[in-house]
Amino acid sequence: MEIRQLRYFMQVCESGSLLKASEVLFISHQALSKSLSLLEKELGAALFYRTPKGMIPTQFGQELLEDSRPILAEWDQLNLKLEESATRHKGKIRLGLSGGLIYFGSKKIWEYFKELHPHTEIEPYEHGYIEGLKCLKAGTLDAVVISDYENTDGFITYSLPSTRRLLIVEKSNPLASKEELEIKDLRNEKFILCINDFAYNKFLRLCQAEGFTPDVRRTSDTVYMYKLCSEDGLCGLCIDSNTSNLVPKYPELRAIPFKDNAFPYPMMLAVRNNYPKPTLIKELVDFLTYSLNSVLY
Repeated sequence: MEIRQLRYFMQVCESGSLLKASEVLFISHQALSKSLSLLEKELGAALFYRTPKGMIPTQFGQELLEDSRPILAEWDQLNLKLEESATRHKGKIRLGLSGGLIYFGSKKIWEYFKELHPHTEIEPYEHGYIEGLKCLKAGTLDAVVISDYENTDGFITYSLPSTRRLLIVEKSNPLASKEELEIKDLRNEKFILCINDFAYNKFLRLCQAEGFTPDVRRTSDTVYMYKLCSEDGLCGLCIDSNTSNLVPKYPELRAIPFKDNAFPYPMMLAVRNNYPKPTLIKELVDFLTYSLNSVLY
């Protein structure tokens, strides 16, 4: 038995004839008659008396009619809710990608999102950290994936899976003998860092809390950072999930974690406050959480 058959049956009861019911249902008289005959065969009982005056429900038909009304009413209510849900899940997110993970630049991640959520369009834009937040304030972006951000702007934020930062050192450096490091161990080191402003300021605060200010040069090129760590004996910082791609290319380097994850790589999604479709954002957060867990751990 199908919902469609019950709907046909109910319409025949209301119309009193196959011809009138077929006109209301926009199907042929023959198709409607066949559908009812199949339903009667399936149920093993006649549903109508077929008289010159029309179709009159049998006692069994009357009972089925009464039982069908709440079922069809609930089915209609379910369809209405599904339509409303589809409307809530339809829209566009202009997404700024300011996180340092190379993973976000891949088209595949957004193609996969489209497969899962065909009614939600993601427009990805690559921005620097400061520029991304400016666009978020201006309303030209709806959300930004960002790391190390301390929300002083009042945006709506959602935490995403985070990973560790590791120290990169030459294997000849005494620090390379340690299995994990504390911030105080970095006192006499020189650094070349490819790091965002938020993380840089946090690194300074961590070092200053241990009584020293680190000697830091900055670069916007991760490969250049590894090169100088290798050639000039400088220390660098990297994201745990990226070490498998770069460290093997520099066998003279070692990546060492911080004790108690003292300098993590926290990620979040920052969303403009007046974005009108929070359901889409929750979809995106769930997707990013699932996706990041698959590449970070």
